[in-house]
Amino acid sequence: MKRKDFLKINSFWILPFFITKKDVERILEEIKKEVCEDLEIDLSFDDDLSIEELNKKFLNLKSPTNVLSFPEEKGSGSIMISLETVFRESFLYNQPLEEHLIRILIHGILHILNIDHSPYMFELTEKLVEKSKTILYRSY
Repeated sequence: MKRKDFLKINSFWILPFFITKKDVERILEEIKKEVCEDLEIDLSFDDDLSIEELNKKFLNLKSPTNVLSFPEEKGSGSIMISLETVFRESFLYNQPLEEHLIRILIHGILHILNIDHSPYMFELTEKLVEKSKTILYRSY
């Protein structure tokens, strides 16, 4: 990827969430400032069936999940998000769809950066979600 093309989105059926590709790019720019200037991700939005197949293949888990992260080189990797799962979880957790999607994206990015589940990860996630909400809601 070229330096300015730090984000490659393979599929973008995200319109029901009222988030544009430009919104995601602006949010990722802010995240890069906070955690990794050299961040490069290949991002795809998929359905539960696709995610479930990969979850079984790589983690031997027979169910869909909200996000799968595949770190490659330092600060780069692939992230796959199941929009079906994000949709269900947003209602389950009583969160706006856009906010939950951003939280899941950040979670995936932190895994790309080899940050595992910990109080630090959760604190950093919430900090980045708050910054992202400012960017997202400023768009409207």
